[in-house]
Amino acid sequence: MTSDGKVLLYAPASDSNPSAGGMLICYDEESIQSTTSVAPQWVWKKEIPGYLSSDITPGNAPTDCGGHGAALSSDGKIYVTTRTSLTALSADGEILWTHTPGGIIECVPAVDNIGCVYYCDSQTGSVVKLNPEGVKLAAIALNASLTSSVTIAPDGRLYVVGLVGGAPTLFALTTDSINGPST
Repeated sequence: MTSDGKVLLYAPASDSNPSAGGMLICYDEESIQSTTSVAPQWVWKKEIPGYLSSDITPGNAPTDCGGHGAALSSDGKIYVTTRTSLTALSADGEILWTHTPGGIIECVPAVDNIGCVYYCDSQTGSVVKLNPEGVKLAAIALNASLTSSVTIAPDGRLYVVGLVGGAPTLFALTTDSINGPST
């Protein structure tokens, strides 16, 4: 939920076309609570470029969809991922920029208190840091299969889980550029 009472829903854009990317839909919380409709009226919706899942069969749930979702920054920006992109949007749903990873993203992005965005590239086994304009600042290779999202602790430490030799492994990373997550 955004600071101004909006609810964001992120789902595949198409039931039958996995390359259609995602669909981010914004609802007003008050209208959701006051409606008796099964489908409340949305405020805005935006197609997100990229490849959200690897296989969608009509009538079945998407497979290999990952943990995609939205992350919010304290200045109102919205960040969403597909397997092939990380997209930044304004609070009114306009695409600000799109970043293409070196591999595959299977996680929700994380935003720190200065607006930098983090994600795990599961194919390269790296945690990637972008500045608020989408420029890649760093990539930390962990030599692991990374499918979890980055968690930012109040002290600025980054946590991520990966598989090393088939065993779940917790990584704790430090960086000198942040003091914690975005509010």
